[in-house]
Amino acid sequence: MLVAAGSASARVSVTGNCAHEPRMGDLVVTIDTERPDGTPITSVPAGRTVVVSVHVTAGGSALLGTVAIRIGDATVTESFNQFMAHHGVLNLYKYETKATQVGELRITAEAVEESPSCGARVLAEAVLPVFDASPPGIAFMNPASAKPGKRAVLRYTITEGSGQTREAIAIYRAGSSKPDTTFTTQWSDPGIRESGWRIPSRYRPGRYTWCVVSTDAFDNVSKPKCARLTVLR
Repeated sequence: MLVAAGSASARVSVTGNCAHEPRMGDLVVTIDTERPDGTPITSVPAGRTVVVSVHVTAGGSALLGTVAIRIGDATVTESFNQFMAHHGVLNLYKYETKATQVGELRITAEAVEESPSCGARVLAEAVLPVFDASPPGIAFMNPASAKPGKRAVLRYTITEGSGQTREAIAIYRAGSSKPDTTFTTQWSDPGIRESGWRIPSRYRPGRYTWCVVSTDAFDNVSKPKCARLTVLR
């Protein structure tokens, strides 16, 4: 069996000779990955539709057999039957699938030529990286309060499907668009978070604002979300 694997490639093609009679020509299996509009792709955001095209071409005569196509966890078997001299016949099998999980979408096509005069067997494999294109979500922020010199608990909830995130937290004085204090958290799993921030003694009692921006491992950045911070007397 002839095997070829492609990574981050919009086209993978494998050629095999007839085992019993080389003069019969070649058996070629090609995998193409495209967007629904026909644009070739080498990677895809999670949740998007991918069009997978599998081509089986025979270069000889009286070639017939089957091709087993696996896309992710789904498998389908197609047959090809080609009775033409020389100039191969192209069998095209086209499928739509959705890249549901971050990681990779693995596609294989194994063609087996079953005529006594050929007997070629070819396996082509394509690996399409699937990446996260959605920013983390900030689902909840708790208003906080404390006296100068004391610790304010900044509590918020992060939602993210691809792994850990880290947050940039900024403190704003009332009416100011420029942060007075900023700090960044460590990478952590999504869920309920708490950041303790000791209010500087120079802060006067009154209303302030604290804001959070979250970034995931794929550098997707959320929009800022803010809540009230009250400095007590």
